[in-house]
Amino acid sequence: MRRVPALLAFAFLSVPLPALADDVRAPPEDVVTTADDGAAGVATDDATADAPAPATTLTATEPTPTLAVEPAVGHTYDAEGISLSSGQMMGSARSNSSNWLILPRGWEATGELRLLTADAMPLAGGPAQPMRLTDVAITRAAVRRSLAGKAEITGGIDLLPKQTSYTDELVWQGADVGARFGIRQHYAEWVDLAVGPMTADQGYWASASTGVQRRARVHQTLSFQTALGGSVTPLRFDGGAEMAWLAEVVARGQALFMAQDMFGLWLSADFGFPVAHGGELPGGAFDPTSRVDVGIGAVYSVVDDWDVYAELSVVDRGDAGAPATQLPILQGGFDQRVLSVGITRHYGQGDHGYGGDLNLAY
Repeated sequence: MRRVPALLAFAFLSVPLPALADDVRAPPEDVVTTADDGAAGVATDDATADAPAPATTLTATEPTPTLAVEPAVGHTYDAEGISLSSGQMMGSARSNSSNWLILPRGWEATGELRLLTADAMPLAGGPAQPMRLTDVAITRAAVRRSLAGKAEITGGIDLLPKQTSYTDELVWQGADVGARFGIRQHYAEWVDLAVGPMTADQGYWASASTGVQRRARVHQTLSFQTALGGSVTPLRFDGGAEMAWLAEVVARGQALFMAQDMFGLWLSADFGFPVAHGGELPGGAFDPTSRVDVGIGAVYSVVDDWDVYAELSVVDRGDAGAPATQLPILQGGFDQRVLSVGITRHYGQGDHGYGGDLNLAY
């Protein structure tokens, strides 16, 4: 295993944002009413002067109950859905239809469209709002380069061309660089660094992750792929606020069904277990929870130079009613569903394509 000194580059400090105060209203005072003047014992003539005055009627309204309501404070890969490391765990889309983990030769360029939907998107200073299909669209451009078939390097950038009318997020949504290294035939090690803005222009997040993945081929049409790693995600708020941070152990299990180098279908599940955390979020003391993400995807790679793929994933992050369990990150910081559609163009792969006789790590 290689050590990744870049993990140490994220030790920077800042002071927590002050928590928003509860808005508590005082109950209204009791209201007392009395009988009218004619019934208050005022004599109108001699005959009625000695008549007893009617009893005064008192009516008191109950105090109106009020609740102390905490304002909805928000927020939130992956990274790729935070699963911020999932992009490096997956690798090239074509590897899900072929018998290799590391890009064998040449390089590839990918364009991807991600559509985010959610039942309740947290908003700073207001109630959560739903995200419908096409409300929020993120585009991604990425490149991947093979290094003699023994390693590969990657880089990408995420942009936000479409968002809801009640948000005002930055167009730039993140950038990442990474590498993977083949270990024997069945293993690969990944390293990934990413950075991006938090929601509502609160500051910036960063992430560093590393781990090992293994693929076991049980049939020419079926493989099982597992991965185990860790990630560190610091969040730096503007205005000198203290840094919040999260360290997780991340595991992935994946079943691959393939028609060799032509078509691939995969089912995946990612688990994240927080092992250490600290700092404050606008919703209170940071309190991350364990999470699980699931996905299903397919890739069409009959044409040597082109791949078309799609994936539907369900991202789990915290609880909708507890802002301190979520992250102020648009991609993957709160419960959401992500539909990804992408096209990859391959360059320099030679006359033989990426045939099925390749070794797992090439």
